[in-house]
Amino acid sequence: MKQKYTFLILLIFSILFTLKIQAQYTDFEHDGLTRQYIYYEPENLNQQMPLVFVMHGYTGDANSIRNYSQMNDFADQYGFAVCYPRGTVDGGGNRFWNVGYAFHPNETVDDVGYLTQLAQYLQQSNGLNPDYTFATGMSNGGEMCYMLACQAYDTFKAVAPVAGMILQDILDDCDAAPGIPVFEIHGSQDGVTPLAGDPDNNDGWGSYPSIADTIDYFVEKNGCTTLIEGSVPNTDTSDGSFIVSEKYINGVNQNEVWYYKVVGGGHDWPGSSGNMDIEAGEQAWLFFQNYIDNNVVVLDLDAAVSVNVPETSCGDTTITPSVSLTNYGFNPITVAEMTWQINDGDIQTINFNGTLSQNQTQTFTLDPIDLTGGSYVFNASLISVNGVIDQNTQNNEAATSFDIGGNEYLTQQITLELLTDDYAEETSWEFREIGGAVLDSGSYNQSDDNTTFIETFGVVQDNCYEFEIFDSFGDGICCEFGEGFYTLTTDSADVVIDGGEFSSNEVTEISIGEELSTGDVFLSTIALYPNPANNEITLSIGDTNDISSYRIYTTFGQLLQEGTLQANKEVISVSRYTVGIYFVVVKNIEHIKFTGKKFQNKKYYRHTGYPGGIKETTPEKLHEKKPGETLKLAVKRMLPGGVLGRKQLTKLKIYSGSDHPHSAQNPQVIELGKLNSKNLARN
Repeated sequence: MKQKYTFLILLIFSILFTLKIQAQYTDFEHDGLTRQYIYYEPENLNQQMPLVFVMHGYTGDANSIRNYSQMNDFADQYGFAVCYPRGTVDGGGNRFWNVGYAFHPNETVDDVGYLTQLAQYLQQSNGLNPDYTFATGMSNGGEMCYMLACQAYDTFKAVAPVAGMILQDILDDCDAAPGIPVFEIHGSQDGVTPLAGDPDNNDGWGSYPSIADTIDYFVEKNGCTTLIEGSVPNTDTSDGSFIVSEKYINGVNQNEVWYYKVVGGGHDWPGSSGNMDIEAGEQAWLFFQNYIDNNVVVLDLDAAVSVNVPETSCGDTTITPSVSLTNYGFNPITVAEMTWQINDGDIQTINFNGTLSQNQTQTFTLDPIDLTGGSYVFNASLISVNGVIDQNTQNNEAATSFDIGGNEYLTQQITLELLTDDYAEETSWEFREIGGAVLDSGSYNQSDDNTTFIETFGVVQDNCYEFEIFDSFGDGICCEFGEGFYTLTTDSADVVIDGGEFSSNEVTEISIGEELSTGDVFLSTIALYPNPANNEITLSIGDTNDISSYRIYTTFGQLLQEGTLQANKEVISVSRYTVGIYFVVVKNIEHIKFTGKKFQNKKYYRHTGYPGGIKETTPEKLHEKKPGETLKLAVKRMLPGGVLGRKQLTKLKIYSGSDHPHSAQNPQVIELGKLNSKNLARN
């Protein structure tokens, strides 16, 4: 395994060296001891504002964390009060928080009681909101946060430990407590509080689980059901670290659990030492603010709807959506009425009869619905609960958008262009039929670093494929270690996907369509050449003798020349015209001929927007109803996608019968000789 990072591990607890600015301590009596704290609030602090406790680490002090955390600055910016409490001194002369370290068996100081009483005093004396008191801290201070989460949850509503852990015996006693939001920031190379934990107490602090297990514990306790994985922008590439994030959300009590793993980070307070992509203090506040935003008062009657449309496989046009009803109120739900629809289609009704207690959910899976290609919106609404409108209408509607057949391409091959990064040996790929065997694959070695490779894969119509790219290290092929990328394109240069920023793998589905093409139309019966023309052009109509006349127009609709075709191939002189762009209009498109049986058997589909509203037709029926539309569809498939293709398609002029719409542009026959004798050609 190659080494991508080099770490300097500093075994410190919380001695973070900053410019020392001393603040005045205030005394506070608790349990027969004179305790101390530093309190700060912004100017003109509004009543009922939040309060954040910030606790120092082992051997640290309130003034030191006040300086390096910069929480006063964030308090000014976001509008909250800050308290920096001071721990007591142990037998070794070190200031600490009593969290049950193995070498503190005789310490009896009640720090949970002290912090709880101090918080309540500050709330009352400064008019702060008792529902919005939070705690963060470094190392030993972070471990104190976990103590508060388990033993003082009525006062402290959320905690954000930095480089902290929770001792196993404290965790065991925490089972009786309800869950509160937890946000841990921890370095992967922490040499003081290892990420893997210390269940055997090898370091002497006491037995404690891994950080991952700790996060899992609070995720379960908070009833979180959804995980969002991401990363923090790596704004400082010189610090040797980056941050990946896990956010567990949508628990039944609206609480969330966040975890920032500082990959390559040590025992640090990010923003002060180690990682410089974030300010740990600011991130802690943003987490607390998220709690404030999510803290919804529980109402007597509050129901919510949610919807889900599972992703369809390549080429699949059938969906099986579901509508869920959740009771967030105190009172049970016995009856409810909901509706759903797709786009602007028919409104369908769902009725619930039963008993749905608080935080329970009932899901209704609908019958399969067949759709055709296009974009859709599936939405649902809650009409009534227990015969009335509930007390919270903001969660009574839900919608989700989805596409059917959105990635269908008409092509005979797919081309892969891949530029490897600095570690080509990590990269490999597979091209395969969906549900079938691997058709092609590739891998690289160290000599292929920063090298471009091009591969082509043959495909067949009306089939589905998938391309999967892998990175064994889990960091994609861009952006930290080189400028790698990959692109999949069709033979008409349509881009299926281009990227390189993924984790361990990325899968792309490719649907190859089947369409009536210009090859199925006797386009050879209508040929115009050479193009561009010089002195003359040849108009060939093959054996379609019903197309008997032509007209030449300028792009402004002025009729320059018209004539009757005397044979299947007519040579037309254009020597008298200046270089430019002209239209040759051929009428009577209804007489065009088609090859094979696709004219009768090929199917075109559209959807009315209503459930089950699929409509189909054939090229033959479409041609009868709207002559020339089949030719237009065939030509459209030959053009590139996007703006260029749409612009090129406007140059196609197809008319049925002897009339055409250019009369709106008032085309006129121009007799150039009458305008000016100099316009006459001289031999």
